[in-house]
Parts: sequence; C-alpha cells; structure tokens
Amino acid sequence: MRVHDVINNRYEVTKSIGSGSFGEVFLVHDNLDNREVAIKVIHERFSGGVHLRLFQEEFKTLASFKHPNLVSVYDFGFIGQRAFFTSEYIKGKDFNSGTKNLPPEKLLDCVVQVLRALEYIHSRGVIHRDIKPTNILITNDADAPQVKLLDFGLARHLEGAVDRYAAGTPAYMAPEAKLGIADSRSDLYSLGILLKKVFDQASTGAPDFLMQIAKRLLQENPSDRFSRANNVIRAINRSVEKAYELETPATQEAYLFSSGLVGREVEFERMVDVYRQAEKGNAECVVVTGERGVGKKTLLEEFKRVVQLEGGACFSGRSFEEVIGALAVREGKESPFNQNVGSKEDLLENVFRFLCACNRSSPVVLVLPEFQIADEIDGEILKY
Repeated sequence: MRVHDVINNRYEVTKSIGSGSFGEVFLVHDNLDNREVAIKVIHERFSGGVHLRLFQEEFKTLASFKHPNLVSVYDFGFIGQRAFFTSEYIKGKDFNSGTKNLPPEKLLDCVVQVLRALEYIHSRGVIHRDIKPTNILITNDADAPQVKLLDFGLARHLEGAVDRYAAGTPAYMAPEAKLGIADSRSDLYSLGILLKKVFDQASTGAPDFLMQIAKRLLQENPSDRFSRANNVIRAINRSVEKAYELETPATQEAYLFSSGLVGREVEFERMVDVYRQAEKGNAECVVVTGERGVGKKTLLEEFKRVVQLEGGACFSGRSFEEVIGALAVREGKESPFNQNVGSKEDLLENVFRFLCACNRSSPVVLVLPEFQIADEIDGEILKY
C-alpha cells in the first residue's frame, strides 16, 4: 500500500505509521467523514483461518470498550481478502519518549491514567498481554497530556488466558506469561518493567515510593504483586499530597455506557436472523422502537459489528440521503440524490434502481437511528 492509494473509495493513504508481524498501520484521510484515522490492515499471508479470527477478536474487544484512555475503533472491512479496521489517530509519542522531559507530577498523572485503563479492561475480563512503551501513547499536550493504550492484538479474555504458548514482547513479559499462563497481574508486571526503565532514564531519578511500587510490581510470584491496578493508585495516594481519583467523571461514564447488551438479546437475535435472510436474497425492513435510554443505540452498534465482521456493509446516518451517499462513495457511483430529477416519483425510482445496482456480493444494511425525526421523503423511500 502506497501514499495516495485510496482504499474502498474512501480512505486515502497519507503515510505508513508502522508494521508488525501480523499487519501494517497507516494514517489515512477518511473522505466520507472528513477526518484523519489510523487503519490497521492484516498481512495478506494471514488473511484467513486463525489469524483472521484473532484480528476480528481484536476489533470486537476494542469496539466493546469506551474509555478515555483506550484508543477508539470505528469500522471493520475488507480490501479483497485482507481485513482491516479503522481507529482514532493519536498524535503523540510512545510512553518512554513522551515522559522523558515531563516534570514528576505530570509523569505521575500519566502513570495513573495507564492504571485506570488497566483497571477498566481487567474489570471487563480482558488482559492486554503486551504492555510496553510503543503500545502506550501520550498526546502532545504539555499542559494536560493524555494517555492512550492501544494494540489489543494479543489480548485475551481472562477465562481463556491459558494458551500453552508465550505471547507478548519478551523484554516486558512476566515469568508466568512466558509459560503461557497470564492474568491481570501479568499486565501489572509488564507495567513495572516499563516504569523501571522510565525511572532509570529520568535525570533526577524517581521518588523512593515509586521505586518501591515498581519493585512490588516486579515480584516473581504474582501473589506478591498488587492484585489490581486500583490498588496501585491507592498506594500512590498514600505517598503524595494529591489524592488521585480511582475514577474520573469521564472514566465513570465509560463503565456506565459500555456494558453491552442487557435485556435485548431477543431483539438482537431477531436482527441477526433478518440479516441471515438478507444474505439469501430476502431483504426486510426492521423497526427498532423504545423509550430513550433503553439501549437502542447499543443494540444497533452491536448489530453493525456483526455485519462488518462478516464482510457486509453497514451505513448509519440521519437520513436516506446521508446513508445512500455513503454507499455511493463505496460503490464509486453518483448518489441518486445528486442527480437532477423532475419529481419525487423520479427520485424514488432512482433510489430503488441505485440500490438494486449496488454490489450484491454481500448484503448492505442502511441504518437510520433517529427515524422519528426523519424528513417526509425518508418515509416515502421506506414505503417504496
């Protein structure tokens, strides 16, 4: 993939950000949403089987998280047989470079942010398994640097953490992780190594209490370490004048709004069943109704993930003009809404013909989350 290449008629490659064993990451301009995003593309030799499944799991895991100290993901798709997903682009430096010239209080702020991120993912039953400087970015904000934890390619759910093979970066792996056994304390051990390296590079060294915290994180026996990230924050609070909150208002909100489907499993299964029928050529309209706050948005987001992970296309917007415009970009065609038409009936017929002419290799799902405030023409299109 080269600079100025356009992926799926939407993402224009700006530059390469990095490359790993399983994929490449590029900075791209999203021509549909008019923003810069990062795009991670799996290597062609790993475009099927277990590697594809793990790549899909990484996206699903990140998509289920909503936390200010975790990178956000947007869309999943395919370039031919190669899977990709997009995420927010973080303008910053890796943890080592980003903390090099920070005053002690700013460094401590960054450490606490990492701990909040770890507490969050661990509470959701996930371990990262690859905590290292390049997977923790710090934004270029001298007054209030923000930490972002990324790259969940090796992450696993705690109940499946015995893999019988070592996963991670050897220089940052806990002793038990090298044996294929890991839990949340293994991530904390990796953080201990990271902190020790940061403290060693600091010109003024590190306060004794931080060295003691790092020492405890690096205990060979997991039982001798801190049992959870929040306990590390508590230990910091016992040694500094500033009392760090275990959760800020923003992180508290993350727990509230990323709990997944609750009580909407039947509706979700119904929508998936309709999608399965669409794959067979039997299109159908589904109307999701309910009071505010009952989980309609979460239901639609979960459904979108299923569609994209299975190779389908899902476009969401405030009107048919918006979602069909997005579909037209993907198809490389002119939107029927941009064509000169003589009447409403002509527009309806053009929309119908456009949808029929779209790529039929996989279903296309159009979502209008706020149809209750849609224009009259949207209702006419739906009836048509």
